[in-house]
Amino acid sequence: VCDCCGVPVENGVSGISICPVCLLTPPDVDQARAPLAYDDLSRPMVLEMKHAGRQDGLPVFAGWMADAIAPLSGHRQALIAPVPSHWTRLAARGYNQAARLAAALARHLNAPSQPDLLVKVRRTGSQKGKTASGRDRNVRGSFAIHPGHTGCITGQTVLLVDDVLTTGATLNACARVLKRAGAERVLAVTLARVIRPVAPH
Repeated sequence: VCDCCGVPVENGVSGISICPVCLLTPPDVDQARAPLAYDDLSRPMVLEMKHAGRQDGLPVFAGWMADAIAPLSGHRQALIAPVPSHWTRLAARGYNQAARLAAALARHLNAPSQPDLLVKVRRTGSQKGKTASGRDRNVRGSFAIHPGHTGCITGQTVLLVDDVLTTGATLNACARVLKRAGAERVLAVTLARVIRPVAPH
């Protein structure tokens, strides 16, 4: 896989596997991984957790995610934090699936977590159907550090958790905020990721 974003790649570059997209536009997330491709097999599991509130798979999902990030340097010392939902989305759905995944992963790794490290300060429209640049514009400026945690990030490695990685726009928007607040590295893990043909664009 790409050493940076985790997408499958066929050929390494100078001994290190980096996909063309990350070579052309290095992401703000230092390294990202996902145990599953988002496809016909994984989609029902993800959607039942996301929209139907199903939680019985969380311990298994956490194990898969832990295996996916095992090769990443520093993940054991990382502060685990979910990608936040806007309060209106939380009020409507009643939970944040990323927070449930992050809590399960923290339990599995016996690692520190901060469920409200980030807050979503602006409600955004759905990312579905948007281009990569459209997704980036949609989420830019919509995340912030919780006022109560502004002093606990400096020098930290933060492990962001979300359900699905599509283009990485949401994770990168969160990573920019964390790095501006002093985070040394930002890693990311999602339950699944969309696999598209890798080509420069």
